[in-house]
Amino acid sequence: MAANSSYAAQLNLNLPLSVSGDRYLLVVTDANKQVIEITGEENNLASSLIQIELAPYADLAVSNVTAPTLTIGDPASVTIDWTVTNLGTGIGKTSRWVDRIIASLDSTIGNSDDIVLANFTHDGFLEKNESYTRSEKLLLTPGFQGRYNLFVQTDATSQVFENSLETNNTNTANNSFSVVRTPYADLLVSEVQAKASASSGQLLQVSWKVANSGIGITNTSSWTDRIKLASDPEGKNIIADLGSFEHVGALAVGKTYNPSVDVTLPNGLSGNYYLVVTTGGPFEFIYTDNNSRTSNAVQVNFTPPPDLVVTNVTSPTAAQSGNKIDVSWTVANSGVGDAVGSWTDQIFLKQVGSGEQLISLGSFTYGNGLQAGKNYTRSEQFVLSSKEQGLYEVVVKTNTTNSLYENGVTNNNTSSTNPNNLLVSLTPRPDLLLSEIIAPTSANAGGTISLDFIISNEGTVGTNTPNWQDRVYLSLDNKISYDDLSLGSFSNGAALASLESYRTQANTLVIPKYFRGEAYLIVQADASGLVDEYPRESNNTKVVKLNINSLPPADLVTSNVIAPTQAFEGSKIKVRYTVTNLGIGETDRDAGQIPFG
Repeated sequence: MAANSSYAAQLNLNLPLSVSGDRYLLVVTDANKQVIEITGEENNLASSLIQIELAPYADLAVSNVTAPTLTIGDPASVTIDWTVTNLGTGIGKTSRWVDRIIASLDSTIGNSDDIVLANFTHDGFLEKNESYTRSEKLLLTPGFQGRYNLFVQTDATSQVFENSLETNNTNTANNSFSVVRTPYADLLVSEVQAKASASSGQLLQVSWKVANSGIGITNTSSWTDRIKLASDPEGKNIIADLGSFEHVGALAVGKTYNPSVDVTLPNGLSGNYYLVVTTGGPFEFIYTDNNSRTSNAVQVNFTPPPDLVVTNVTSPTAAQSGNKIDVSWTVANSGVGDAVGSWTDQIFLKQVGSGEQLISLGSFTYGNGLQAGKNYTRSEQFVLSSKEQGLYEVVVKTNTTNSLYENGVTNNNTSSTNPNNLLVSLTPRPDLLLSEIIAPTSANAGGTISLDFIISNEGTVGTNTPNWQDRVYLSLDNKISYDDLSLGSFSNGAALASLESYRTQANTLVIPKYFRGEAYLIVQADASGLVDEYPRESNNTKVVKLNINSLPPADLVTSNVIAPTQAFEGSKIKVRYTVTNLGIGETDRDAGQIPFG
């Protein structure tokens, strides 16, 4: 532009639908600041007041939403009807929008529990106060089931300008919208009856009635009814589970069953209590709030408990390990109530001075009941462990599993033979002693040796088995371990009476070629532990030192390696080579023992 020149411009603009009232039109020249204007740019903007009135707009409102209350099927088919009316000032500017059908678990649209069932597009303007009604048949997805609120929302994608009057775009059916895959049962506990009085720890008869008030036969043919005991009439404070009782047989609509059972009340109760019966298991849709019912009040009287006392525990004062002992004891009921049911008496050994550690000898169930003031005496025979020794108390405990209620008085349930205790001594056993080894003090690697050894029975009785194996080891230390070499095993030949002995000659025992230097010959009597010598097993071995002269060393040299200079991957090749012993002695291993490498 030349200095002091000008130009005129004209634009056709679309005003936003939502704008109304007094507004200003602002015109800015050189808006991108491309022209250098030395005198400043404050005069680059001009404005003009303009009064804007809203164009006629639509106001879509949903009404008359109808949906079935209950639909049964999988997949289910439902028909939804609704009406959309234009309550605005005109037809508006938009002729196309979406009506949406939504199932919701609550009364709020737009949160996470919404399920969009279908969208339907409307084409065409809607005059002021004009309406349209749609009826659509929907095939729901397979497996759809539940109880919902059904909504219809018009202009669901917000295409129509309604001047912020969208609150009437959504409406709901007056009834709930329920869909089930199959007809449901509705188990109702209609009554629970029990006797008005009972006793703690005793049986109480309970009867109840269950009816099917649903629309279909139960989908299972068996389920469980459960009885619990509560301390309040509402049945919320449960104090005991009294048992489960199975019902067998499908239940048709309108049919009932009426069982009666005996349950055992907990011990120690006194006061008013209530039986709570709960049923359930078959498919009942949402109708599970009537599956429980509480009985009338039951006055529970406290039953005087028994009190078992162990007395008169007797046993021999001396015995040998592995032998039988006779133990007798008496259990008396010193309580004011009868002992009903069964309980367990258990017998232990307790070593004097060893704390509370108990060794169980056996247990016995008594199931005949015991009246107050009565007692029973029992005698049993027990076998002591073959390794037991020392001074013991014989301890008897009754009601060890607390199956019998004694109201906490159990400190007298235990008694023992103290101070007439049981002294257990070890049963006499043989004692094999490796008394002597006659062996050379040196040997050559690869050579043989001979040795003699003498084994005696130092015990007071003969051996309990006539045959066992003695073994000779060559070891690098003076202890038998996994890396020792067995040079030979030798049978004793016959049982050994007290203080008898035998001599064994072990000839031509081969010393391996690779042994050299200081080693040990170890002889072990009864190497497999067949003779019971407890606790004197430590004298079954004896050790002598053996010095082994090594062989002259070999010196293997590999030479003359002949191999191909080229080969294919995965193919075979032939290699020739020569191994020569340039040493002064032969190898201590055969060629077959040398690994290829």
